[in-house]
Amino acid sequence: MSEQKLATRQIFGMKRESLEKRIIHYFEATNDSLSVLEYAFAILLRDALSVSDFSGMLKEVMHQIFLFAEPTDTSRKLAPFFKNYFKSGE
Repeated sequence: MSEQKLATRQIFGMKRESLEKRIIHYFEATNDSLSVLEYAFAILLRDALSVSDFSGMLKEVMHQIFLFAEPTDTSRKLAPFFKNYFKSGE
C-alpha cells in the first residue's frame, strides 16, 4: 500500500500529536526525506504564526535525515532552520 502525502490543510490544521505520528509513519513507510523536510519547515512556520506550541517536533527524524540521508539542494537550503535541533558537537 502506498502512502499518501500530507495536504497543506492537514499540516496546518491537525493537532501536534496526530501530525507528528502521521509524519513519522509516512517517513518510515516511504523514506521520502525531501517531503518530510518540507513538512518540518511548514511546521516551523506554523509554530511561528500560531499560539500553539509546535517547536521541537520531529527531532529524531531530522537527526536521521540530516546525518544519514543523501544531501540534496533542498536539505542544504533548509539546514540552517533546524540548527536548534542539534547540539554543538553534532
